[in-house]
Amino acid sequence: GTMGEPEDFNGRIIDLNSSFSTHAEALNSCFGYHYVQFQKAYKNLDNGYAVWFPRIARRIGNQYLSSDQYWGWLNIISENGDTITQMDNPDYPYAGGEPDKNKRIIFARFEGDNKYRFVGVYMFEQRFSNGESFKRIGTKLDTKTMKIIE
Repeated sequence: GTMGEPEDFNGRIIDLNSSFSTHAEALNSCFGYHYVQFQKAYKNLDNGYAVWFPRIARRIGNQYLSSDQYWGWLNIISENGDTITQMDNPDYPYAGGEPDKNKRIIFARFEGDNKYRFVGVYMFEQRFSNGESFKRIGTKLDTKTMKIIE
């Protein structure tokens, strides 16, 4: 492969039981990268997919509290996991432009949990004035063929 591309990587099957300690561990283990660390929450795989590591907001009564101390995004996952909504913080207005067409392979970090758990493969659903939502299209992925199994 070209620079930085995984060589002869066998891939693996990831499902809702898959979790990783760090972004780098998830990217290396699932996609054959060799990162020592990777801090960004979003990685474009350049094949129609991207990997996203959102921190999920904590729910207190009917209020949500951002777990993302960096940007204050409010990432909310529905109870059944089928929808993830990303709302902006008034301090960092929502970026305009075209919706991201990549399917997102999402490893979510929940409050009080120090792991990034695979919650599924999602695609862009809709945009609101202050955010957008993504709908789950798969819960099991073969990271070698990039095929959704279920």
